[in-house]
Amino acid sequence: QSLRPTGHIDHARIALVHRGGTEAPELDVVVTQMKKENDPHRRALEIQPTWFPLKMNRVTGVVDYQSDGTFQLRNLFAEHGSEQRSVTLQSSGGGIFRADGSWEVRLARVLADSMETTPELTVALPTELSAAMRNLDFHGKLSVDGSMRFAGNSRTGSFVNSSWSSLVNVDNARLNVGGHDITNVYGEIRVDGQSTSAGVVSNGDANLHSLVCHGVQITRLSTPWSMDKSRLLVGAGAALGTQASSHLTARLFDGVAEADGVIGFAENYPFQFDILLTNFDTAAIARDTNMPSSVTGRGEARLQLSGNSAGTHTLNGRGSVRLRDANLAKLPAIISLINTMRVRNAAPDVFSSSDID
Repeated sequence: QSLRPTGHIDHARIALVHRGGTEAPELDVVVTQMKKENDPHRRALEIQPTWFPLKMNRVTGVVDYQSDGTFQLRNLFAEHGSEQRSVTLQSSGGGIFRADGSWEVRLARVLADSMETTPELTVALPTELSAAMRNLDFHGKLSVDGSMRFAGNSRTGSFVNSSWSSLVNVDNARLNVGGHDITNVYGEIRVDGQSTSAGVVSNGDANLHSLVCHGVQITRLSTPWSMDKSRLLVGAGAALGTQASSHLTARLFDGVAEADGVIGFAENYPFQFDILLTNFDTAAIARDTNMPSSVTGRGEARLQLSGNSAGTHTLNGRGSVRLRDANLAKLPAIISLINTMRVRNAAPDVFSSSDID
């Protein structure tokens, strides 16, 4: 009943065996659904489980139910979405329905390829995880390989507990973090978590090949992360109690960035980040931001930044920049200074070895 099935079943085998010396007969029900070509006189099997209300069409596979309430799921295939834009889901597993009304469903392996984050999928997720997805305005194609577990009680109508452990491949995703659009996201995210009546807790690590923020490409991003109903942590805060590397790391402006941060899910999404960028190339900054500049050199920058999504007027922070081997000769302020000093025939590489804090 919790599967809410509709449509036709191909084959059902029911065996009832009463062995000598036993009080109750043993029941074995095997339902088999096979994939067939379109038949206008036959309605394909559809399910929409109460514990994961995602409508799944053209379901095939085997369900083997025993009299003790246990069941096995084998070779399950289903499709979600329209025929033109459907995604195939594959799984196997089992579970149990107990006499007191409690039940458990375990999906030992769930595979889905190029699944779009549709509103239907978002709504089907545990309530607070669904809210977090909406808060981040996450969209894109996901390929999932993992396991899931659901448990509840059909008599008491208790909260449906769930847990998951999956590796998610992200293809051209976009999201909004603290009011800042992040696009062209490619890579892998490991997602572990659970949803109970106390709330959702999820964590993992992200290894992203590339993403774009404010028109600037960031590559080789790696970070531990954790999330609950109130905030998203990346870097050191998320790594507490784990074996993960403590900071978010990435390649930016031909240098190496390290960061730790928190983004709240309260109104206007308040955020706070500590950022260190080492060995950056000023020429790469000019190139990646499309800001013409004749300044050359490498440097290091530290920044503590806080604010929220209401706008740049909320930004507050402090930091420092250190340049080395800097060529500042053509910088307007330097040119003005040279002219004031009436330096004639100044060489183009004047101040080329400047070290500046």
